[in-house]
Amino acid sequence: MSKAEIEQEREWLKPKTWIGPATLSAILFAMIIYPIFELPSKGIHGTVIGIKEVGITLFGPYVLVVELASILLLAGMVVAFHIGRGHAPKAKPSDDSDRTIMETEERI
Repeated sequence: MSKAEIEQEREWLKPKTWIGPATLSAILFAMIIYPIFELPSKGIHGTVIGIKEVGITLFGPYVLVVELASILLLAGMVVAFHIGRGHAPKAKPSDDSDRTIMETEERI
């Protein structure tokens, strides 16, 4: 690593750098926890809808959003495949392997 990268990482490790993200995380955590404890006392009322209604809603006015989400998910899967695949270093063929290939071709 270069000296500039090391200095950048040292800056990221200072506590004052993490005050903003920690505050936002605490607010988000409170927003998630509050309904968990508050909603059971009030109850949730709603109607059950069927699969057909969900399909009509998603592929009616929201068809563009659904298609964009599917493209993003596909792109994410392709990226995950390429990252997870890894690359094994290719060995250079030695003289023995070339000779074996030539012998195999001669037999055919």
